[in-house]
Amino acid sequence: MAGILRVAAVAVVVSIGSHAPALATDSPTLAIRVIDYAHAGSGVLIEAQHHVTRLLGAAGVAVAWREGDAALPANVTDQVTVLILSDAMAAGKIRTEHLSPAVLATAAPPPAHRAWVFLRRITEAAELQRRSAGLALGHVIAHEIAHMVAGVEHSENGVMAASFQLTDNLQGFTREQGERIRAAVQLDSGGVALDARNRSRTFRPDGVPAR
Repeated sequence: MAGILRVAAVAVVVSIGSHAPALATDSPTLAIRVIDYAHAGSGVLIEAQHHVTRLLGAAGVAVAWREGDAALPANVTDQVTVLILSDAMAAGKIRTEHLSPAVLATAAPPPAHRAWVFLRRITEAAELQRRSAGLALGHVIAHEIAHMVAGVEHSENGVMAASFQLTDNLQGFTREQGERIRAAVQLDSGGVALDARNRSRTFRPDGVPAR
């Protein structure tokens, strides 16, 4: 049976200069449903939750973390599903989709609003960079959310960089990326117009360009 993410309430104060708008009281709310098939530790999941909430909060988007099939809160504008795959599930998806051994996660664009992350690979990439697994997981989830909600393209740096490289500074969204995510969340799930070139996105460790 899949492990369902259970989270505590989080209060986040965000200030990262001029990169993105501060969280406002009328911010649209994105529900994030996380299903943990990998049975990650609660500390890893909660740290990831904090990091995603902070990054999206800086973009002007509030976050509601959802457990299993629980009803959506009344204020939710949009919803995404993130599946943290077990080793066996990850191996099957990688084999079926012919993904490179370097791929950390993949996401489908709207209207699917679903991402698949490979926890073992993320943990190993975090260890190589001497960072925590929770921080790395949160970084990857935020990256994939931007792809699947707003079709945000890769950038040279920040959370949308094509390669995975954590630094001591907060790697957030640019103002333009934040505005695009916020606008997309304000629409319904099928309301984001995407370029026809969009396809399943993959996220790779540092030094390996995204396809």
